[in-house]
Amino acid sequence: MRRFPIILVCCVFALALGLVACGGVSSNSASSSGTASTVAAPQDPDVEFMPALAVGLEDRWKYSDQTKDQELTVDKRKQLAQSELDHIAIFKGANFKDAELGKLAERYIVAVEDSVACPSVIDTDYISFAQRWSNSYTERSLVIKELADKYGFKVSDEYQSSLDKVIEDAKLSEVENSAPDDILKAVKEGIPAAVVSAFQKGDDGVYRATVINPTRANFDYYNLTVCLLDSKGGLAEDFPLGTNTWA
Repeated sequence: MRRFPIILVCCVFALALGLVACGGVSSNSASSSGTASTVAAPQDPDVEFMPALAVGLEDRWKYSDQTKDQELTVDKRKQLAQSELDHIAIFKGANFKDAELGKLAERYIVAVEDSVACPSVIDTDYISFAQRWSNSYTERSLVIKELADKYGFKVSDEYQSSLDKVIEDAKLSEVENSAPDDILKAVKEGIPAAVVSAFQKGDDGVYRATVINPTRANFDYYNLTVCLLDSKGGLAEDFPLGTNTWA
């Protein structure tokens, strides 16, 4: 019997009310690079953390710009996150006078640590990788927005547009988190499962799926990424699909 690839469906959707979320793809370890940090231990974490975070973010964005036309390999994904972690890892467990700032710093560092670690499982457990990578970005964006709102976090003018994009994504995540639980559950779990189970191979060799919107919401748009996994659970190929409206 011929074996067909496993089909994983990752969903992005928006309600008429402006809800946006990721489903099936929506942060705890030390640096995985094995190299010691050259950054001096913080003397005043409350003062030093946000400037270090800004430098780390800009290094990450710079590396992303430099490699944007290259294949995003496991090593490149790790380096992407590591270039940021190198500047902020020393603040993990630091004694912040402002306890709230300390908690935000801890949340952020843990999220970055997981984005360094999770690419290691791409070839054997793509689903786990995708969930962790997405969750890490969501957590980072939420913390950055809170730092900007409460503490005036800034980056250089060169990267202001990148920061603005992260904050906009955080706003969308906040809207998602306020959505009714039944709709979120349907989008993150029910609809992807329904799409996968509905795929049928036609006589022309093309796989098709017809799925009725099972929720009580009208979507402004609904995007899917169909991921084909190999026998080891790694990603073989992925294909974007989508519709402008879904009643």
